[in-house]
Amino acid sequence: QRIKNETQYDVVGPNLGLTIKRFQQDVLNIQRFGAHLKDMGYESVGIWGYSIGSPRALVASLFSNIFDFVIMNFLADSFPQAVLSGVATTGVAQKIRQHVSDAELEELWSPLSPGHYTEYFKRFPNHVRLIQPKYDLVFGEENNRRMVEKLQNYVPNIDIEYGDFGHSTYGRGKYLIPSIRKNAQFVIKNLPQRCSSKNLSRR
Repeated sequence: QRIKNETQYDVVGPNLGLTIKRFQQDVLNIQRFGAHLKDMGYESVGIWGYSIGSPRALVASLFSNIFDFVIMNFLADSFPQAVLSGVATTGVAQKIRQHVSDAELEELWSPLSPGHYTEYFKRFPNHVRLIQPKYDLVFGEENNRRMVEKLQNYVPNIDIEYGDFGHSTYGRGKYLIPSIRKNAQFVIKNLPQRCSSKNLSRR
């Protein structure tokens, strides 16, 4: 019964160790798949992370030399704070707080927090783009703002779109369509210059 209850949580849950393990496995899977694409002959390989996938994209790119560009849609400075205060994880937060304090969780889950890796930001690929919501009930406005500031300070060449939307409102056409267009332009711009439309699919 205990195992059955735990399996309902996909990538984040009150089992702190299991959440860390799943994060670690996701990062390894991303790196291995990227390496596989390079072995297949693809010259440029990038990551596009969305929401809870963005910290995984960040860590995977910082601790490998595989990826040529990174796009992250939504990125919180502190993963624990996002879980404890976000509207999507209220039930998980209640269960966690039965066993550990907020300060303890901040330390225990620090490997999952993008803001924890500022000293490694110099390892980012040359081409990095962030789409960040100013109004966010999932990660938190202050949490997002701190992440923007850290990236601006440590990754001067980063392309940041800090928009007037949130996790849910981003899906509206007036935000989503222009952002997807910008992401596509970012990818194309950062492909090898000798890449032509004829061999674009292979890049």
